[in-house]
Amino acid sequence: MDITLDEFQLDIAKEARRFLEKEAPMEYVREMFEDDRGFTDAMWNKINEMDWMKIRIPESYGGMEMDQLELAIILEEMGRVLLPGPFFSNVQLAAEAILEAGSESQKKSYLPRIGEGELRGTLALHEPDGGADPGYIQMEARTDGDGFLLNGTKLFVPDAHVADFLVCAARTETGDDPYYGRNPQTVRCGV
Repeated sequence: MDITLDEFQLDIAKEARRFLEKEAPMEYVREMFEDDRGFTDAMWNKINEMDWMKIRIPESYGGMEMDQLELAIILEEMGRVLLPGPFFSNVQLAAEAILEAGSESQKKSYLPRIGEGELRGTLALHEPDGGADPGYIQMEARTDGDGFLLNGTKLFVPDAHVADFLVCAARTETGDDPYYGRNPQTVRCGV
């Protein structure tokens, strides 16, 4: 597959490279490796000023509504300098899960605040017996008033230690699943 970047996308890559080479030198990366949080508020704010948190968020929620390719360009440049921090967890894991599976109320509540850099989230998906395969999710979500009571275990939740919220995949109801050939429950993602 040939992916040729257009002029706009090339400009995004150049701007990201210039910014990251200046703001994330190897000394910063090494320092953050020893830091409990793994990033600084100053760096988070600088990334936010670049409007990168808004890239995939629809305009109706205060975002820029760009394609996955534009985000991939930014992530490639972040990878080039080994930028530490919860950007991927927030923008790709949490925001995309809310876009895909969140209610309208959740989208209105979370997406604008993610886009403004006010909230940091992540996705709790992995479980002990099935990894990240949705067909093996065993965490149970029972209704409890206006919310859910969760019962189960999640492993390897990236950047959970600095997240303001978790999007958690859990089962809420039973139903047949022909793909997995067993009778699992329906998987829902909740914030």
